[in-house]
Amino acid sequence: MALLAGAACSASGTIGGSKGISGSALAEDISERITTISDAKPESVDCPDGLDAEVGATATCEMVQEGVRVTLAIEATKVAKDEGTLGFS
Repeated sequence: MALLAGAACSASGTIGGSKGISGSALAEDISERITTISDAKPESVDCPDGLDAEVGATATCEMVQEGVRVTLAIEATKVAKDEGTLGFS
């Protein structure tokens, strides 16, 4: 977990058309991605706000994994029609 918390990550994924992705869908997506790269599902991921489908849009999520609370700063770094690339650190 320490390695994950200290490293920047990026991932590609659909961000839900022209409006973006809801907070609950964003939290679910992050949970799946973290599980894939760390082989351990987070205890919780909470994204109070969604992420707009525009470059530079940001969201903040809180994740708890292995008892450690981590704040994730999510940024949309590329948006193309109905798909975008989400960068998070």
